[in-house]
Amino acid sequence: MKINRYILLDNQLEAHTLINQIDHARESDHWAEPIINPFDGRALVPWNDEYLIQQVHFIDGKDTLTFDEAQDQGWSFGYFKGRFAKARVKLEEAQHIRVSLDGFDCNPNYPAYRALFFGLLSSLYGVKEALQKSCKKIKNTALLWWEEKFIEIKNDPLLWLFYDLNNADKHSLSSPLLRPRMKLYSYKDAVPPGLIISGEGVFVAVGKDTARERRVFFDGVNAAFEVYLDVPVLYHKGQDVSGESLKVQLDMAISYYEDLVFEARKTFDTDI
Repeated sequence: MKINRYILLDNQLEAHTLINQIDHARESDHWAEPIINPFDGRALVPWNDEYLIQQVHFIDGKDTLTFDEAQDQGWSFGYFKGRFAKARVKLEEAQHIRVSLDGFDCNPNYPAYRALFFGLLSSLYGVKEALQKSCKKIKNTALLWWEEKFIEIKNDPLLWLFYDLNNADKHSLSSPLLRPRMKLYSYKDAVPPGLIISGEGVFVAVGKDTARERRVFFDGVNAAFEVYLDVPVLYHKGQDVSGESLKVQLDMAISYYEDLVFEARKTFDTDI
Protein backbone atom coordinates (compact mmCIF):
# COMPACT_ATOMS: atom_id res chain seq x y z
CA MET A 1 0.00 0.00 0.00
CA LYS A 2 1.29 3.45 -0.88
CA ILE A 3 2.39 5.62 2.02
CA ASN A 4 1.54 9.27 1.31
CA ARG A 5 3.26 10.74 4.36
CA TYR A 6 4.41 10.01 7.89
CA ILE A 7 2.81 11.38 11.05
CA LEU A 8 5.42 12.78 13.43
CA LEU A 9 5.09 12.03 17.15
CA ASP A 10 7.33 12.94 20.07
CA ASN A 11 7.96 9.37 21.18
CA GLN A 12 7.07 5.71 20.73
CA LEU A 13 4.26 5.81 23.31
CA GLU A 14 2.41 8.55 21.41
CA ALA A 15 2.84 6.59 18.20
CA HIS A 16 1.37 3.43 19.70
CA THR A 17 -1.57 5.48 21.05
CA LEU A 18 -2.34 6.76 17.55
CA ILE A 19 -2.04 3.31 16.01
CA ASN A 20 -4.36 1.84 18.68
CA GLN A 21 -6.93 4.55 17.87
CA ILE A 22 -6.74 3.63 14.18
CA ASP A 23 -7.02 -0.11 14.87
CA HIS A 24 -10.00 0.38 17.19
CA ALA A 25 -11.81 2.66 14.74
CA ARG A 26 -11.30 0.37 11.76
CA GLU A 27 -11.92 -2.89 13.64
CA SER A 28 -9.53 -4.52 11.19
CA ASP A 29 -5.96 -5.75 10.96
CA HIS A 30 -3.21 -3.95 12.84
CA TRP A 31 -2.40 -0.84 10.81
CA ALA A 32 1.37 -0.43 11.30
CA GLU A 33 4.30 -0.40 13.67
CA PRO A 34 5.90 2.93 14.58
CA ILE A 35 9.26 3.81 13.09
CA ILE A 36 11.64 5.16 15.72
CA ASN A 37 14.36 7.73 15.09
CA PRO A 38 17.56 6.09 16.42
CA PHE A 39 19.12 9.46 17.30
CA ASP A 40 16.39 11.22 19.31
CA GLY A 41 13.56 8.74 19.95
CA ARG A 42 10.87 10.53 17.95
CA ALA A 43 8.42 8.28 16.15
CA LEU A 44 6.68 8.13 12.79
CA VAL A 45 3.40 6.47 11.89
CA PRO A 46 2.92 5.68 8.18
CA TRP A 47 -0.20 7.24 6.66
CA ASN A 48 -2.27 6.48 3.57
CA ASP A 49 -4.71 9.28 2.78
CA GLU A 50 -7.25 7.09 0.97
CA TYR A 51 -7.22 4.05 3.25
CA LEU A 52 -7.39 6.13 6.44
CA ILE A 53 -9.74 8.84 5.21
CA GLN A 54 -12.25 8.11 7.99
CA GLN A 55 -9.53 8.44 10.64
CA VAL A 56 -8.06 11.74 9.47
CA HIS A 57 -9.44 13.54 12.54
CA PHE A 58 -6.97 11.59 14.68
CA ILE A 59 -4.08 13.54 13.19
CA ASP A 60 -5.51 17.06 13.31
CA GLY A 61 -2.73 19.45 14.30
CA LYS A 62 0.00 16.83 14.06
CA ASP A 63 3.12 17.44 11.97
CA THR A 64 3.88 15.24 8.97
CA LEU A 65 7.04 14.38 7.06
CA THR A 66 7.67 13.13 3.56
CA PHE A 67 9.81 10.04 3.00
CA ASP A 68 12.81 12.16 1.97
CA GLU A 69 12.40 14.54 4.92
CA ALA A 70 12.31 11.58 7.29
CA GLN A 71 15.50 10.13 5.81
CA ASP A 72 17.26 13.48 6.13
CA GLN A 73 16.33 13.62 9.81
CA GLY A 74 17.77 10.19 10.59
CA TRP A 75 14.96 7.69 10.14
CA SER A 76 15.90 4.51 8.32
CA PHE A 77 13.64 2.41 6.10
CA GLY A 78 14.19 -1.05 4.70
CA TYR A 79 16.29 -3.92 6.01
CA PHE A 80 19.07 -1.95 7.72
CA LYS A 81 18.15 -0.14 10.92
CA GLY A 82 19.87 2.00 13.50
CA ARG A 83 22.12 5.01 13.53
CA PHE A 84 24.41 3.65 10.83
CA ALA A 85 21.79 2.30 8.42
CA LYS A 86 22.88 4.60 5.58
CA ALA A 87 26.52 3.55 6.01
CA ARG A 88 25.43 -0.08 5.82
CA VAL A 89 23.42 0.57 2.64
CA LYS A 90 26.42 2.17 0.93
CA LEU A 91 28.71 -0.62 2.15
CA GLU A 92 26.38 -3.25 0.73
CA GLU A 93 26.44 -1.42 -2.62
CA ALA A 94 30.22 -1.76 -2.66
CA GLN A 95 29.99 -5.44 -1.74
CA HIS A 96 27.54 -6.17 -4.56
CA ILE A 97 29.65 -4.31 -7.12
CA ARG A 98 32.77 -6.15 -6.04
CA VAL A 99 31.05 -9.50 -6.74
CA SER A 100 30.02 -8.23 -10.18
CA LEU A 101 33.63 -7.49 -11.13
CA ASP A 102 34.44 -11.21 -11.09
CA GLY A 103 32.21 -11.62 -14.13
CA PHE A 104 34.75 -9.80 -16.30
CA ASP A 105 37.65 -12.22 -15.81
CA CYS A 106 36.85 -14.02 -19.07
CA ASN A 107 34.56 -11.39 -20.62
CA PRO A 108 36.63 -8.35 -21.58
CA ASN A 109 34.66 -5.10 -21.32
CA TYR A 110 36.67 -2.21 -19.97
CA PRO A 111 33.94 0.48 -20.11
CA ALA A 112 31.56 -1.63 -18.03
CA TYR A 113 34.34 -2.61 -15.62
CA ARG A 114 35.42 0.99 -15.28
CA ALA A 115 31.87 2.15 -14.58
CA LEU A 116 31.45 -0.46 -11.86
CA PHE A 117 34.89 0.22 -10.40
CA PHE A 118 34.20 3.92 -9.93
CA GLY A 119 30.71 3.10 -8.70
CA LEU A 120 32.35 0.95 -6.02
CA LEU A 121 34.67 3.80 -5.03
CA SER A 122 31.70 6.16 -4.91
CA SER A 123 29.89 3.75 -2.60
CA LEU A 124 32.91 3.57 -0.27
CA TYR A 125 32.99 7.35 -0.26
CA GLY A 126 29.30 7.20 0.67
CA VAL A 127 30.18 4.96 3.63
CA LYS A 128 32.62 7.62 4.81
CA GLU A 129 30.04 10.41 4.38
CA ALA A 130 27.30 8.45 6.15
CA LEU A 131 29.57 7.57 9.09
CA GLN A 132 30.61 11.20 9.44
CA LYS A 133 27.03 12.49 9.39
CA SER A 134 25.82 9.90 11.88
CA CYS A 135 28.67 10.70 14.24
CA LYS A 136 27.86 14.42 13.98
CA LYS A 137 24.27 13.64 15.04
CA ILE A 138 25.50 11.59 18.00
CA LYS A 139 28.18 14.21 18.85
CA ASN A 140 30.75 14.05 21.66
CA THR A 141 32.74 10.80 21.72
CA ALA A 142 31.32 9.60 18.39
CA LEU A 143 32.59 12.67 16.58
CA LEU A 144 36.03 12.32 18.19
CA TRP A 145 36.04 8.65 17.18
CA TRP A 146 35.27 9.55 13.58
CA GLU A 147 37.96 12.23 13.42
CA GLU A 148 40.54 9.67 14.58
CA LYS A 149 39.34 7.12 12.01
CA PHE A 150 39.44 9.64 9.18
CA ILE A 151 43.05 10.45 10.04
CA GLU A 152 43.70 6.70 9.88
CA ILE A 153 42.16 6.60 6.39
CA LYS A 154 44.21 9.58 5.24
CA ASN A 155 47.41 7.96 6.50
CA ASP A 156 46.79 4.64 4.75
CA PRO A 157 48.14 4.81 1.15
CA LEU A 158 45.69 2.24 -0.27
CA LEU A 159 42.58 3.74 1.33
CA TRP A 160 43.58 7.28 0.45
CA LEU A 161 44.43 6.34 -3.13
CA PHE A 162 40.91 4.99 -3.66
CA TYR A 163 39.53 8.14 -2.00
CA ASP A 164 41.60 10.33 -4.34
CA LEU A 165 40.72 8.27 -7.43
CA ASN A 166 37.03 8.78 -6.72
CA ASN A 167 37.53 12.55 -6.61
CA ALA A 168 39.84 12.57 -9.63
CA ASP A 169 37.34 10.68 -11.78
CA LYS A 170 34.68 13.27 -11.03
CA HIS A 171 36.87 16.31 -11.69
CA SER A 172 39.37 15.15 -14.34
CA LEU A 173 39.20 14.32 -18.03
CA SER A 174 41.57 11.38 -17.59
CA SER A 175 41.14 7.92 -16.08
CA PRO A 176 43.94 8.20 -13.55
CA LEU A 177 46.07 5.10 -12.97
CA LEU A 178 43.44 2.63 -14.16
CA ARG A 179 44.65 0.33 -16.95
CA PRO A 180 43.02 -2.63 -18.81
CA ARG A 181 44.86 -5.74 -20.00
CA MET A 182 43.52 -8.55 -22.19
CA LYS A 183 44.83 -11.83 -23.56
CA LEU A 184 42.75 -13.21 -26.43
CA TYR A 185 43.15 -16.96 -27.04
CA SER A 186 40.40 -17.89 -29.50
CA TYR A 187 36.82 -17.29 -30.58
CA LYS A 188 33.92 -19.42 -29.36
CA ASP A 189 31.45 -18.11 -31.94
CA ALA A 190 31.46 -16.79 -35.47
CA VAL A 191 33.25 -13.47 -35.71
CA PRO A 192 30.89 -10.61 -36.61
CA PRO A 193 31.96 -8.13 -39.29
CA GLY A 194 33.77 -5.02 -38.13
CA LEU A 195 35.21 -6.68 -35.03
CA ILE A 196 37.86 -4.60 -33.27
CA ILE A 197 40.41 -6.08 -30.86
CA SER A 198 42.02 -3.90 -28.21
CA GLY A 199 43.22 -4.05 -24.64
CA GLU A 200 39.77 -2.82 -23.61
CA GLY A 201 38.06 -5.86 -25.10
CA VAL A 202 36.66 -7.20 -28.35
CA PHE A 203 33.85 -5.10 -29.79
CA VAL A 204 31.89 -3.78 -32.73
CA ALA A 205 31.17 -0.06 -33.07
CA VAL A 206 27.50 0.67 -33.76
CA GLY A 207 25.69 3.88 -34.62
CA LYS A 208 28.88 5.37 -36.03
CA ASP A 209 28.83 9.10 -36.72
CA THR A 210 25.50 9.50 -34.92
CA ALA A 211 24.50 10.67 -31.47
CA ARG A 212 23.95 7.01 -30.50
CA GLU A 213 27.47 5.77 -31.31
CA ARG A 214 28.78 3.22 -28.85
CA ARG A 215 30.62 -0.08 -28.64
CA VAL A 216 28.96 -3.47 -28.31
CA PHE A 217 31.37 -5.91 -26.68
CA PHE A 218 31.63 -9.44 -28.05
CA ASP A 219 31.53 -12.16 -25.38
CA GLY A 220 32.07 -15.08 -27.75
CA VAL A 221 35.76 -15.23 -26.93
CA ASN A 222 38.14 -17.31 -24.89
CA ALA A 223 40.10 -14.60 -23.15
CA ALA A 224 41.65 -13.44 -19.92
CA PHE A 225 40.98 -9.90 -18.76
CA GLU A 226 42.02 -7.77 -15.84
CA VAL A 227 42.19 -4.14 -14.83
CA TYR A 228 45.04 -2.91 -12.70
CA LEU A 229 46.37 0.27 -11.10
CA ASP A 230 49.53 1.70 -12.63
CA VAL A 231 51.09 2.31 -9.21
CA PRO A 232 54.63 1.00 -8.56
CA VAL A 233 54.40 0.89 -4.76
CA LEU A 234 51.30 0.69 -2.57
CA TYR A 235 50.93 0.00 1.15
CA HIS A 236 47.98 -0.92 3.34
CA LYS A 237 48.16 -1.25 7.13
CA GLY A 238 51.95 -1.06 6.87
CA GLN A 239 52.19 -3.96 4.39
CA ASP A 240 53.35 -3.73 0.76
CA VAL A 241 50.34 -4.73 -1.37
CA SER A 242 51.77 -3.57 -4.71
CA GLY A 243 51.87 -7.13 -6.08
CA GLU A 244 48.22 -7.87 -5.33
CA SER A 245 45.57 -7.70 -8.03
CA LEU A 246 43.21 -4.74 -8.15
CA LYS A 247 40.33 -6.89 -6.98
CA VAL A 248 42.31 -8.07 -3.96
CA GLN A 249 43.21 -4.46 -3.20
CA LEU A 250 39.51 -3.58 -3.38
CA ASP A 251 38.75 -6.48 -1.03
CA MET A 252 41.20 -4.97 1.45
CA ALA A 253 39.49 -1.58 1.28
CA ILE A 254 36.02 -3.08 1.60
CA SER A 255 37.15 -5.18 4.56
CA TYR A 256 38.48 -2.05 6.27
CA TYR A 257 35.14 -0.25 5.89
CA GLU A 258 33.21 -3.36 6.98
CA ASP A 259 35.19 -3.40 10.22
CA LEU A 260 34.80 0.37 10.59
CA VAL A 261 31.01 0.30 10.29
CA PHE A 262 30.79 -2.69 12.64
CA GLU A 263 32.94 -0.90 15.23
CA ALA A 264 30.71 2.18 14.98
CA ARG A 265 27.61 0.07 15.51
CA LYS A 266 29.06 -1.79 18.49
CA THR A 267 30.26 1.44 20.10
CA PHE A 268 27.50 3.94 19.41
CA ASP A 269 24.34 2.09 18.35
CA THR A 270 21.71 -0.02 20.05
CA ASP A 271 20.88 -2.36 17.16
CA ILE A 272 23.68 -4.83 17.84
